[in-house]
Amino acid sequence: MDDTYGHAAGDQVITSLARMLKQHAPPEAICARFGGEEFAIFLPSTSEATGYLFAQGLRNSFSSLAFPGLPDTVRQTAGFGVCALVSAGDSITDAINRADGALYDAKKSGLNRVNRTRPATALGREQWQAQA
Repeated sequence: MDDTYGHAAGDQVITSLARMLKQHAPPEAICARFGGEEFAIFLPSTSEATGYLFAQGLRNSFSSLAFPGLPDTVRQTAGFGVCALVSAGDSITDAINRADGALYDAKKSGLNRVNRTRPATALGREQWQAQA
């Protein structure tokens, strides 16, 4: 996108996505930018199925946005990887890696999709923060 519409337009898209994540995430969620255009959202006490539905909602909302500096007909897409922590003994690093693997599978499958790893129960915020 930067090559076609410029870095300012690309930055606008990233900023808009970050704003949307903050607006839609529940108060207890932790949102972080992991890299150029990758974000992570930790949803404490949320099941994998609920996380999947949340990501689908974000994906749909994002793909409907118009961005300043881009033609009105241009819409951006987003891919998501969803993973739930299986037990209190799971490391955050492993969960992030599993979610990242699901994200890359989504990218390989044509983008604009949500892929998930195996179903599991979710940890609460206190358990997750104890591991961090």
